[in-house]
Amino acid sequence: MAHNFFIFPAGLYSRKKTIKFFPFYKKKNCAKRKIKFFLFFLLFFFPFLKAQYLIVGDSQSFYLEKSTKKAKIYAPYTKVGIGIKELNNIIESRPTNEYLRQNTKIIFLSIGTNDNYYDYGISKLLFNLRENFPYAYFFVVMGSYGWGNITASPDTYNNYYKKFFKQGCFVFNQIIGFGDPHNMTKKQYQILGNAIEKAIEKIETEKQ
Repeated sequence: MAHNFFIFPAGLYSRKKTIKFFPFYKKKNCAKRKIKFFLFFLLFFFPFLKAQYLIVGDSQSFYLEKSTKKAKIYAPYTKVGIGIKELNNIIESRPTNEYLRQNTKIIFLSIGTNDNYYDYGISKLLFNLRENFPYAYFFVVMGSYGWGNITASPDTYNNYYKKFFKQGCFVFNQIIGFGDPHNMTKKQYQILGNAIEKAIEKIETEKQ
């Protein structure tokens, strides 16, 4: 038996329920009511159909999110203690949805600290991210060092992020830098938050 269903974010509504909530949806004047219904949909849901600016990666991502108003954590690809190998596994097992594929404009990536800045698959990570966010620019945040087991030399640290740059990513000049990063009072987060805002403004201006 055929059913006349319309999909809304809140769930499935039958024709009867649709008529109840949208009185203009009636049998006659089919073309007109479809136009009205479509216009209502656009007016109601268009504010949510906007460009996405997402932060992914390790625990430092959560502090970056608190430092900016426009970029938000993408939870499926963000995890405390994560390194590149695990992030690649997650992305490959959990591809993003079509809406984010089409509308994500920038990915801000915080990665490397938990790998002590050894390359465990940078090229593979960028391939996976570009498969899931084909229309996005990629900005990389240089991580922290000089705390816990993070003992990478300055050369190892810098060369690690040069690999991202050589593969088409933007790398912020501002870094999280020396010391334990798990502290919101760390002034570098405010500096990076401002850099993230400026990057978004620049991309938005170029798209106009």
